[in-house]
Amino acid sequence: MGNELSTAIVAPLSKDKVTISGTNHAGLQYGIASMQGRREYMEDSHVVIESLNSSSLTDTSLFAVFDGHGSCFCARYASQVISRVLQSTDEFASYERLETQSERDDPVGGLGLLMKAIRNTFLTIDKELFGNVEKGGCTALVVVITPTHIVTANAGDSRVVLAKKRRKNVCHQNGNDSNSKSTDPVDISSNRGTGSKHKAMPLSFDHKPMDTREASRIKKAGGFVRGGRVNGKLGVSRSLGDFKYKTFSPYDYDPLNDIVTALPEFVVTKRDNDIDEFIVLGSDGIWDIVSNGECSEIVYNSLRIKDSDPTTACEDLLDKCYDGGSKDNMTVIIIKMPGLIEDTLPPQKFVTKVEQTKTSMIEECY
Repeated sequence: MGNELSTAIVAPLSKDKVTISGTNHAGLQYGIASMQGRREYMEDSHVVIESLNSSSLTDTSLFAVFDGHGSCFCARYASQVISRVLQSTDEFASYERLETQSERDDPVGGLGLLMKAIRNTFLTIDKELFGNVEKGGCTALVVVITPTHIVTANAGDSRVVLAKKRRKNVCHQNGNDSNSKSTDPVDISSNRGTGSKHKAMPLSFDHKPMDTREASRIKKAGGFVRGGRVNGKLGVSRSLGDFKYKTFSPYDYDPLNDIVTALPEFVVTKRDNDIDEFIVLGSDGIWDIVSNGECSEIVYNSLRIKDSDPTTACEDLLDKCYDGGSKDNMTVIIIKMPGLIEDTLPPQKFVTKVEQTKTSMIEECY
């Protein structure tokens, strides 16, 4: 079953942090830190499942961040039940029975099953919450790391970034459609030729009401966007909970018909152990202050020190964001990947775009 960890509330209006570290069965080190910050209550939660089962999926891990709003209940509940709900889906049972890694890598019969299992997990948790929570909700960000792929499922405005070494003459393909089965995010450098040896790549996209696709979906479902908020009130367009914006029906229920939907979007990325350096999952209190590239620079310049602990990088990032004026709860998970080379070189710069882009299909070589 692996290791399940939940956040704890820390002292209000302070930089005090709760930190946890560990290593999964594949040898990937991870660190976690959470800070209540300037908020009266801590509404973030998180979970790490180091192995999705004890036999065929010992080297497959799940990392998740849930950012609550209006209440801590949804985030805490989701972190407590995600393992049970995921492993009870028919699709996960089928994925679990696959005997070889090549079968699990199949876009339809392998990765497709895993994505459907995660999708149904989001929707099932949402249904379990219905009738049990009076107000509030939470965003949900889930990353599953297999021996060959990184599978990201996101509903809301938490974010995950993959830091990689730059490599010439490589072509990436990006498809950010929720039906996409296997994609590699495109390079997001805004100024090639600067000599940077690293890049920060988003593996999720923020669900904000002002996003063109999200605004169109909201209006189609009967809602509206005013002042950058759903119906003038909610600042995210996808979440668990928030049932005043949802209508459950026992017949032919389509989550896309909800003004605020729990349906996640997926990005599936093939791993490259030669150049993948680390993964950062963070709640939106972090991204309100730093860009993908700025975050990656802070983390890299902490992790590059020999025998560094990922929790130190987590703390450095949270301190930077707190000092930068973050007014939100913050939670970060950092996973060290095999491509990270620890050394004593001068601090490195990451090339990145500040803005996020959505495309149905982009091919780009660099």
